[in-house]
Amino acid sequence: MFFGRKFESVVSQGVVNKLESWLNPQRYESHSPTLDRFWLSIYHHHDLSPKPDDALVTLGRSLSRIASQLFSSKYIRRSNEENEDLQEENVPLYDVNLIEISTYNLDDKFQGILVRFQTKLSKDGGEEVTLNMETWFKIENKIEATSGNQKIAKLRTKLKDIRVGGDYDQKEQIFRNFASALGPFGEPTLAYNVFANESFNVTLIWIDPAEAVQSLMNVTVTDGPTVSQCL
Repeated sequence: MFFGRKFESVVSQGVVNKLESWLNPQRYESHSPTLDRFWLSIYHHHDLSPKPDDALVTLGRSLSRIASQLFSSKYIRRSNEENEDLQEENVPLYDVNLIEISTYNLDDKFQGILVRFQTKLSKDGGEEVTLNMETWFKIENKIEATSGNQKIAKLRTKLKDIRVGGDYDQKEQIFRNFASALGPFGEPTLAYNVFANESFNVTLIWIDPAEAVQSLMNVTVTDGPTVSQCL
């Protein structure tokens, strides 16, 4: 009897690299710098199926506009160094055309997303130039703990990892929503890993961007990885 399963490079490249070394030993080079690196395209403007996630597309376009604005501000400032009347808020914004969004993993760890898009820049005389641009974005985790609360301070010392995302894969214990784009119809999920020799209770409060409480739940924290979903 043989047992087989699907191996995904986005989860772990170890098995894929091992199979490649068996199948192509002459082409396989263990010292290759790209063996532990993996790119995954999660959106392309030519894709027809499946239907793209609206939250992901909105995030990609917003990031493209921010990058376009920063670039045009620096470009105009450099080309008009002697113009004292030029202000950043007067830099015109142009429509962006989102082309592709890709994720990048290094040593099986998510590093960030690469957004490729087209934008227009106005040159001297009113001439518009179309630019193909790529911008790298990295997700930063921000955790704040109240130092005056002894229970929170105790939990912080036991907390190994904590993440919020969508489309959680329980089997692989990863978020399939790699860019962490959550829309109004998304199902935010909290995944945390705690080292605890005894179980204890905590209260989770979900607050939306409008600072309104959407969910409140009491959970029992035990040793190991745990997942809680906003109800």
